[in-house]
Amino acid sequence: MYHIVKFVDTEEVEVVPANWVKDGVCLWPPYKTQRILKASRCQEQPCQNWLPFKVNLVHTAASYSDAYRRLSMVEDQADLHSEVEPGSSKRKRDMMMNDSEDSDQIHEGMPSNAPTVICQHCGSPNDIPAMPETNSRGSDPVCTLLHNLLTNQELILEQLNVISRTIEPPQGNTKDDDNELEPGLLPLKELDTLLDLEARLLFSSDLKHKLINTLALRGGMTVKDCVWRMMSHLLTNTLALKINWRGINGKTAFHSLQLKDVLTRAVRQNRMTSESSDMEIEAAIKRWLQLAADREGGRKARQMRQIEWMPSTPSTPSTPTTPSAAAEPSMDRQPTATPFN
Repeated sequence: MYHIVKFVDTEEVEVVPANWVKDGVCLWPPYKTQRILKASRCQEQPCQNWLPFKVNLVHTAASYSDAYRRLSMVEDQADLHSEVEPGSSKRKRDMMMNDSEDSDQIHEGMPSNAPTVICQHCGSPNDIPAMPETNSRGSDPVCTLLHNLLTNQELILEQLNVISRTIEPPQGNTKDDDNELEPGLLPLKELDTLLDLEARLLFSSDLKHKLINTLALRGGMTVKDCVWRMMSHLLTNTLALKINWRGINGKTAFHSLQLKDVLTRAVRQNRMTSESSDMEIEAAIKRWLQLAADREGGRKARQMRQIEWMPSTPSTPSTPTTPSAAAEPSMDRQPTATPFN
């Protein structure tokens, strides 16, 4: 946990760990900026040579990044309510830069108040120093840009952590020979092979464990994606045509198989679908089995058969003109007058 505190004597604001503040007093390390940043991010325990300062608690955040985002707003508010010129609020670590005896070496050619960018993974300073802070933190576009970059960096790191957890193999899975299925077992191609595997699963918990781990490695971002990947690895489409959920029309009932429990446990072993319900998993299995007739060209073949079976519609014949009707003179026709010579 981190606090944003305002120093009573100098009206400066800073982000500090909660263990630095007690009873309105903040213990401040006699370091330079690089060490102060590292000590703050690592929540270093105060020592006897740290200096006490009276502070007022302004804001509390759960993480350093949240407190850092709030810091700019607090600094602006401090400038508006103080008698000093707006934009003149400074951080406490800038004041202590030149008073340290236990400090790290500053990069040559850089000003004494130039902090370094902190590595988000290990909390240690990078070799490339960041741009120095200015007194007009709230209005300097460079400082605003740096603040936005740090915020985006935090978001990117969180996304990378999610991706890393997604692609990481499930816990407890190993790639040794003892945890692998026998070659050629999957996918199941015949109904007899399916029934034989069901009988083996009833008496072999080791085989069930291996099958769960094998299916869990298929991965998936959603319950549907995960189930469909596992079902495609478990059954061929030819065998899936002989199976449905309840076993109607003479087909094998999937809901009564041991494979249903194996598939359910494998889905929940995936980090992204660990909290999925039985209803969600069952709905995905039912839909996959229902679409078996449409996969591998089944839908197109069925459409072609429907076109072939469709009877051709005969064309309506036109009424022929009889020769007698064509030769028969019209009764309404007027005689043609013969001109006189």
